[in-house]
Amino acid sequence: MDRLKENAFWIGVVGVVLALGGLSWFLVIQPIYGGGTQTFGSRERELGQLLNKAKGYVREEYAPTEPYYERLRQNLITQRNDYNEAATFYGNRRDKFREYFDDTKRRPNVGSFETRYRESLEDLIENYRTKFDIKESEEERGELPPTVEDVSLIATSAQIDDAMKKFWITQAVIDTLMAMEVGGLKQLGFGERPDTEGEPYDVINTEVTVDMPFSKLEEFVTRLFDNERVLFTLTSINASKKSEQLEPFMRSVSTNEDLAEPGISVEMNFHVTDLKDETLERLEALEELLAGGGDEEEEEEEEEEEDE
Repeated sequence: MDRLKENAFWIGVVGVVLALGGLSWFLVIQPIYGGGTQTFGSRERELGQLLNKAKGYVREEYAPTEPYYERLRQNLITQRNDYNEAATFYGNRRDKFREYFDDTKRRPNVGSFETRYRESLEDLIENYRTKFDIKESEEERGELPPTVEDVSLIATSAQIDDAMKKFWITQAVIDTLMAMEVGGLKQLGFGERPDTEGEPYDVINTEVTVDMPFSKLEEFVTRLFDNERVLFTLTSINASKKSEQLEPFMRSVSTNEDLAEPGISVEMNFHVTDLKDETLERLEALEELLAGGGDEEEEEEEEEEEDE
């Protein structure tokens, strides 16, 4: 026993050496040179898989942290605001597009409406002709431009609505051209209505033919898009030059005469859209749902503040 006590230091040293040797065998020599090569590789792959899985959990955008929750909440608020802005935009135009003369929402009777409609349409066209001094010439006798399609038969509520909407479209086009000082409107008509079953809106095909300087074409389309009553969507456009438009410039080559910007003849097709009643009902229901979600979030935040 005394000898053990005397040699305890050396015994401890030997134990430490043996322990280190065993660890070296299992951790270094055996995995590299022994049958543990496959085990080492498989463990490495397992470790890599675990690390990749861990990265999926701790990525900043998906980590369930307070900043992540706040980003989700802000995104929801932004989406709700964008939706409300879009719903207001389309809803206001729909309401205005469905108004009658004097901005009333009450449908008039057939007799009084037809008289007002035809007189207003004639005044609109005549004011355009007067502003741009459009008169019948001896060389070209016939109907003066612009030629505007009207609703020939007005006998039902549906025909009243159709005539009123087409009047608003005609007014939007003519008022825009007058504001731009463009007196080249030749024709305005309405094509066959497409089948919109299953679509969220009805469509009125509108065809416009006008002579104008090329530089004003973009402004004309932009102003129509900005109309506060009629929702225009441009579907096709075709621009060309007629011989009578080219003739003055052919002469100017030899005379060096300064001419105004050459005009072009433009044919444009628009879809004028009108939201259906069921679409508006769905929009209103969705708006209430979004507003309800926002109220619940605000209530939860207030409760949390009170608890603190």
